[in-house]
Amino acid sequence: MKEVSDLLGERYGIREKLAVHQVDAWEKVSNNFRVRFARKGVDFVYHLRKNIQKITIEPIQRANDAMAHLSLTGVKVPYRYIANLDGKSISEYNGSLWQLGEFIEGEHFSGSMEQLTCCAIEIAHMHTAFCSLRLKDPPPRISASFDNLSDIYDKVLQGDSSLKLKKELLAGEGLVRKALSEVLALQPEDEHQVQVVHGNLHPLNFIFDAKENSKLLAIIDFGDMYTGPLLQDIGNALHRLVRRSVE
Repeated sequence: MKEVSDLLGERYGIREKLAVHQVDAWEKVSNNFRVRFARKGVDFVYHLRKNIQKITIEPIQRANDAMAHLSLTGVKVPYRYIANLDGKSISEYNGSLWQLGEFIEGEHFSGSMEQLTCCAIEIAHMHTAFCSLRLKDPPPRISASFDNLSDIYDKVLQGDSSLKLKKELLAGEGLVRKALSEVLALQPEDEHQVQVVHGNLHPLNFIFDAKENSKLLAIIDFGDMYTGPLLQDIGNALHRLVRRSVE
């Protein structure tokens, strides 16, 4: 963890004794750390992200700008980046790009009906807020793989060749219908509308309160945003979330 302590000291002026823990060690594109330290009797806990994949500053800044916009419109996202000593929210250090920001303590989506409903409602709020997002450098456009609403459930069923899992998914059809109704009731009128979407709505990108596990704290990880139809994002989210709900 010497690299972490050196970075925080040199770029952020944080020289207190650190408690550093790597989280989500399985991530292929980034290293994520929970950093804790005390200053004048006050405890601070931050999320430090090291982008280990070859990436430029532009998509990171795009994600930062998007989260700032979503936060202002009341969407539950982490938005509190710490500026380095140069006043920048992104630090270049040892050939990698780093960010220091808010750490949200909680648990990932575990699959309950209550959590699924919370996710569906917040996805809808996020999509509505994205309608008013204006970026200097919009994300790339990707075509849809869901042509209509009925395709979503079919895609979920086709996601695994296991007959057992397919039977479980059939038993969970009510979850799909319930989540769809929650999302579509709050969406912009045209679900085929093309706009910026999250692009990576899977169970690990929803953080819930550890004590009140039906309370959604945040949607995270906006690094895969793209421009595409709302239906694509809805379909991908339900494909991932509903599978977790019935596994």
